[in-house]
Amino acid sequence: MCVPEIPNEMDYAYDGYNNVTTEETYDWGPVGNRGPRIRRVTRTFLTSSAYTDKHIFDRLSSETVADGSNVAGAKTEYFYDDYSQFSLTARSGTIPGWTDPASNTRALLTSVRRYRDASNFVTEQLKYDVLGNLIEKVDALQHSTPIDFSDNFCTLVSGTCTNTSSHNSFAFPTRVTNALNQYTTTKYNFDTGLPVVTADLRGFETRTTYDLLNRTTSLPSPTENKRRTRTTM
Repeated sequence: MCVPEIPNEMDYAYDGYNNVTTEETYDWGPVGNRGPRIRRVTRTFLTSSAYTDKHIFDRLSSETVADGSNVAGAKTEYFYDDYSQFSLTARSGTIPGWTDPASNTRALLTSVRRYRDASNFVTEQLKYDVLGNLIEKVDALQHSTPIDFSDNFCTLVSGTCTNTSSHNSFAFPTRVTNALNQYTTTKYNFDTGLPVVTADLRGFETRTTYDLLNRTTSLPSPTENKRRTRTTM
């Protein structure tokens, strides 16, 4: 004889800003009763007036994952606006549409601390420019991933790039370099912000075309005859 079961359930608790602070998962159970709790996640958020006065309410401060008996198995902490390791990188010239907020309270995630037990952890660090762009990630082993936001625009006309002038916008990530000094690049259409020419780690290019509604009309696979030329300095 089969005993009917009810679906597993989840309970949620919220703070005054509608952030989920507790998330509990319960196992399957017999009719009329849910099963035992099997997972509990607790979260805290930034509550400093320096952030709430700016209407920033959703920045996660910590997250702990525990089993049904509330024994922690994983913990992560998030830190914001700590520029003691990496200061904000300045940008020269006039940046279109940008006004300096004249404050370092920006709610930028600058480090993530992941615990492997109660007292041992590894840290990932993140670096930004004054515009709020993430320009470098440094992992727990101190491997760096720089992200370049220098303008790299292109309007494809019969397969050829035009309108390549810089606008000093620093609006898009145009080059990402990994710890092995290998990089990918992306060129964007200035008017739409859509990527039009991407090059992978091997230097193979993909050129994407769009219709007047910005729908993709052509996305060819990279081929050897479209390989870009690299120069190592």
